[in-house]
Amino acid sequence: MNLFDVTRLNLDHSRVHDAFDYMTPAQMQHILTRLASVSAPSQTVAYTRATIIRELVGEILGTSISTDYQGTGNAAILLGDSVRFAFFAHADEASYLVNAQLSKDAWELLPFCSHRAQANVEARVLRYNNLYDRLDIVAEGIIETSSQHSLPWLRVVSGEVVTGDRIVMYYPLTVSETSISGVLDNLVGVAACLAAINGLIRIGIKLPVGFFFTDEEAGPPDSNATFARGTRRLLHRIESPHLCVVVDAHEIEAGQLGKGALFAEKSSLARGAVVPPHIFQLFRQFASSFLSANKIHVSENHGYVSRSDCVACFEFSPNVLLLGYPMKDSLFDKNAPQAMMTDIIALAKAIAWTALCSLADDD
Repeated sequence: MNLFDVTRLNLDHSRVHDAFDYMTPAQMQHILTRLASVSAPSQTVAYTRATIIRELVGEILGTSISTDYQGTGNAAILLGDSVRFAFFAHADEASYLVNAQLSKDAWELLPFCSHRAQANVEARVLRYNNLYDRLDIVAEGIIETSSQHSLPWLRVVSGEVVTGDRIVMYYPLTVSETSISGVLDNLVGVAACLAAINGLIRIGIKLPVGFFFTDEEAGPPDSNATFARGTRRLLHRIESPHLCVVVDAHEIEAGQLGKGALFAEKSSLARGAVVPPHIFQLFRQFASSFLSANKIHVSENHGYVSRSDCVACFEFSPNVLLLGYPMKDSLFDKNAPQAMMTDIIALAKAIAWTALCSLADDD
């Protein structure tokens, strides 16, 4: 069966295009700025970034959201009474645990992520405030890396650090109508999904689709078991979707920015998920014919794609699609992360059209 057969959709395409016209640089800038206003280290999404998602969704024609879906720590937005197609975009960000104290102003860090920064990066230290159920900034510093040490460390510039604090990389979000820089992984994927939801709701029909904004996607890169723990908790509580769409950053070189959204066949050299041949070929045709004809640029990524929530999805269902956006230096590899606005809008529209295809997915 062709999961992406738009000819089977009984839709007013002019109404759809009118709804998707709301996916503009101005709208995306608003969403990104609001999401970036709150840091979300792993294990905190339900009371950090999910609260911003709830506010943003409340602005979209009164849609409701679960910020802690069935106690899993993940946020969820359901557009219908069932979930044939499930979209996953992790809302947590790369973070670090406090390990051993090296000196008065230096702490060894334990990465709760894949640590790839080759240069020093500014950082903020966050501590849970039980009075207001939030994370407060209690210190600032620099994450430093050296080839002579197996773990990075934090050089404290101001404030005090104690065990139990979480450290995140800090770089002010810079957004224009063309480019974006800042702590973008996976801020951009969440923003693209929210923009897609905005468009879908304006069409005014129920869809058998769920959007899940997950926690604990990041983890030490030792094995698949340390990735996507939030999604594993989630997938045991929903019916098996016909299709799992994982929306995340695809690391590329600078010259590939601005050419549209991306899809890929595999993640982590097949250590993560591998898109089944029929789904891969059908989506390739969907992208090159229908999406292209509607001026939505989505191309195949032949490069390396990191593991993410696809690890858990692939254990749960073979029907996984890897869809994302090009980003350079996603984890401050050499410089601050960079992405392009045209790519994010293309991704949002591709997500929305893919979600509409759930109506053609009959048993």
